[in-house]
Amino acid sequence: HKVMLLTDEEGLTVSDSQWKGDFGDWMTFRILWEYGLFEDYQENVEGTMGSIRADFKARGERLVEDKNMEPHWVYEDMWLVKLKDELVRYRGTVEAGNAKEVVLFLCSSLGEKELTHLRGKLSDWFDDLSWLKVCNGKEEFAKYLTGY
Repeated sequence: HKVMLLTDEEGLTVSDSQWKGDFGDWMTFRILWEYGLFEDYQENVEGTMGSIRADFKARGERLVEDKNMEPHWVYEDMWLVKLKDELVRYRGTVEAGNAKEVVLFLCSSLGEKELTHLRGKLSDWFDDLSWLKVCNGKEEFAKYLTGY
């Protein structure tokens, strides 16, 4: 919860790699808070594939998994295996009726090549992606939230 205590000035200065995840959490929280959609932070949610510690719960029964990542990570097997495991459990929360949708928020926008590669992996892993919304960057995430 320490991330939510950061002021705008403090949050914007968090750039050290050891704080990369905290910065992503801070950015996600600030956006959800700004649009009045924040419900909870790091909540355990049960599903058909076990439980997942969701980064955020947003109004409308949406779970948000934020990734503040380096673009080259989409090509790294270790990162992809971890992401797939998380998303399998997130999908299980939707299957169990404990969430309506999962949002994968990529805090730092990926380039077209990296985004295409990631979307290809998602399609390989899951036959149906109707439960998952991928938001590539802050602007796309904010646009998605305002249009919901």
